[in-house]
Amino acid sequence: MKKVLLIAAVLCVAASSFALFRASDIVYVLAAANAPGAGGTQWQTDVWVTNPEAVDLNLTIEYLPMGAAGNPTPNDPNSRFHIDWPAVIVPQATLYIPNIVSVIKQTYPNVAVAGAFIFYGEKSTGDICNLVVNSRTYTPKDPSDLSQGYFGQDIPGTPWFYYTDSNYSTEGMDAYWLVGLTDNDAYRTNVGIVNGSQNHILDIKFELYNSAGTKVGEVTKTGIGALAQVQYSQMLINDFGLAEGTALDYSMRVSIAKATVIDSSLSFAPALYTYASKVDNKTGDPNYIEATYFQDSTSTGTIVNCIWP
Repeated sequence: MKKVLLIAAVLCVAASSFALFRASDIVYVLAAANAPGAGGTQWQTDVWVTNPEAVDLNLTIEYLPMGAAGNPTPNDPNSRFHIDWPAVIVPQATLYIPNIVSVIKQTYPNVAVAGAFIFYGEKSTGDICNLVVNSRTYTPKDPSDLSQGYFGQDIPGTPWFYYTDSNYSTEGMDAYWLVGLTDNDAYRTNVGIVNGSQNHILDIKFELYNSAGTKVGEVTKTGIGALAQVQYSQMLINDFGLAEGTALDYSMRVSIAKATVIDSSLSFAPALYTYASKVDNKTGDPNYIEATYFQDSTSTGTIVNCIWP
């Protein structure tokens, strides 16, 4: 079975659309939980892993518990929270994993109840094997009466090559954008990040723009540890100081302000992923917002950075 491997940087051809290219040998699910929420909700994350290849897929799952400190010894595979799935996934088959955080906690009972996941695919020969991942984080409308149904959000798996690196400003891949952010009487917005690098501590810059395109604020979160996942609740109000109920139709630019190398003997790229979740204040129903580049890859020759085991 595949072991958790070091993450390095190479050059590759990348897609300009998240929707079309989901298959990869390394796929991130940027948010997952098995935890109580507001209004008596009880959230859990289910995952589907599909093998698009013509050979059997061996699957390794790594959990990144929520917290800005991340992993203090990320270059030691024994310090990372991973499991090898006990059975192969045959070609075109789909593995369904209900409540995946509870599954990881069977092996690591003391990890946080929310975080992110990395899925690694490998063939029996040891070569990489593509996989496709989708997830749903949801809650019963009324945990005491399941007949009333459920609500939540699908969170598609993000292939490793969709990340930002400050070294690629010329290609327009040095920042992510989140659009349609709102924090008013109807909705609230949470913003999350994942430090995908195992050899960098990141300072992350968030720049906020209103619907007229005017920059209205800038916030930097410092010391985000290697392989850390963090979610900032109602960031427009709590971090940017916008008045309650007034933040409508904002966009946010998210980039790496500084990357501090952990081990200088290793040559790995910094890597940042981000997302947002806009929640209906009346129903509690969330809407997942994927980050995007503000760059058409065809205008820069489509050459961007990516991570590779």
